[in-house]
Parts: sequence; C-alpha cells; structure tokens
Amino acid sequence: MGLNLLSQPAQAINITYLFGSGDNGLTTVTKSIDGITLTASNFSPTSTTSADIDGLCFAGTGGFCPNLTSFNLSFSAPVQLISYTTGYFSLNTATLTFTQGANSSVQTSFANGTTTNFTNQFNVAANQPINVISTNLSPSDSSLQISQLTVDSVPVPWETDALPVIGSTVLFGVGLWTKRKFAKPLQK
Repeated sequence: MGLNLLSQPAQAINITYLFGSGDNGLTTVTKSIDGITLTASNFSPTSTTSADIDGLCFAGTGGFCPNLTSFNLSFSAPVQLISYTTGYFSLNTATLTFTQGANSSVQTSFANGTTTNFTNQFNVAANQPINVISTNLSPSDSSLQISQLTVDSVPVPWETDALPVIGSTVLFGVGLWTKRKFAKPLQK
C-alpha cells in the first residue's frame, strides 16, 4: 500500500489571483494563496498607480494608468500559466506578451470581463521574473486591465505528502533490525 501511494502522480492546484481597488496606488502588488506568493513589480516606464478597481493596468498616454506598458510578475514556487481575465478593455488593438527565458505567450484577444486561456501555458520557474509587456496600444488614450490571473502549481517530484510514508517505512525497518539484533543474545 505504501508503494502504491508513492506511485500516485502529484496533483496540481488551481490558484486564481484577483486584482482590484485594494491594489490601487501600490508600486508592488503581492498576493499569497495556498503558500504561493505572486509579486507584480517594476511597473514602467512611468506610473503613479499599478491598478484601479478593474485590475492591473496597461495604458497609453491618457488611460487610467498613464504611460504604463510593462511590469514583472514572479511566483515563490514553480507554476504554470493557465488563464487571465480582462477587467477593462478600451482599446481597438493591443498585444500582451508574457515572457520568461525562452518561454513566451502572446495574447491579442481581449474583451471586458472575459477569461482567456494563455496561447502557451508554459511552466514558470520560482522567483524568476516574467516580463509582461503591452504593445500596439491603440488609440493612445486607452486602457487594458487584468483583473484575474490563474495558474496551476507545478507538483514537485518528491512531494511532502510522500515523506511520512517513506519515514514510517524506514523507521519500521530500523525497528525490525533493532528487535532482531537484541533478541539474538537472549536465545543463547
């Protein structure tokens, strides 16, 4: 039975981070769910706010978050990008690119309040920045906001759920060895 438990695949946990008015004016947005912390930072090129009631901002020269075209995301543990929800979209055209190392996902389809799966649901390394860049903002006084970001935790091969089974098995073996070792002198 113990070996059967070890052979079961670890399950990913679906986590959805919400962004909104509580993040208004922050230069770094931090959210922790199920022990995994998301950090949104380095909002640029210039911005006095990172979010409003509709989520994390991208905007041209006159949108809700003026001149905000990029930021970084990072997670405290490995995750896989799954989907995002658009909080507000007032653009005719836009492109969002999520990049970490050689992995990237380019998003070009947006609608208010719509959840969209990433075009490439790639795995993200822990504590490594994901560059999120908005291009082709048109018209220049428009805004695009992300109200939710959903990821799956990436299971670790030796997940902590298996450690008690392994520890119990080792202790059982040590106990049997100890019992046999000390039982031999008594039989003579």
